[in-house]
Amino acid sequence: MVSIEGLFLQFLRLFLAIVFAVGAQYLAIKIFDKMTSKIDEMEELKKGNVAVGLVLASVIVSVATIISGGVARAVPSEFNLGSGDFWSGLGFGLLSLVIALIFAVVAQFVALRVFDSMTEGIDEQKELKRGNLAIAILLAAVIYGTAIVVVAGLPTF
Repeated sequence: MVSIEGLFLQFLRLFLAIVFAVGAQYLAIKIFDKMTSKIDEMEELKKGNVAVGLVLASVIVSVATIISGGVARAVPSEFNLGSGDFWSGLGFGLLSLVIALIFAVVAQFVALRVFDSMTEGIDEQKELKRGNLAIAILLAAVIYGTAIVVVAGLPTF
């Protein structure tokens, strides 16, 4: 039988998942936009630029991949609002999510900078603006591949 406390915990986890997913994806897109000063991503999407859409999609999926593990750990499994253990557990869980989000953003930034330095002679932003799918697929793979490795190395609190 499902308890009221258990149901509350599930709703709390769902609420945190939604808040962090939306916040993390918004932040990731904004940071990516700042990193790609030669492209107006939203304008390119309006034009139907699939290459830009593919790279933005990889940013969103990779950030979601990185923070997804932290969502389940953010809310303690034992429910007792009066307990200090519940509140400290919730605090540590939220801290874990914030750390995962920071790792996600930093990892994306570093991966894209390293990739950019490795591809001398190719202006990735210009190629994306032109709709070059080959570059978009490669960038998407770098972004998502980085996320997979970061998830494996994230600390669990």
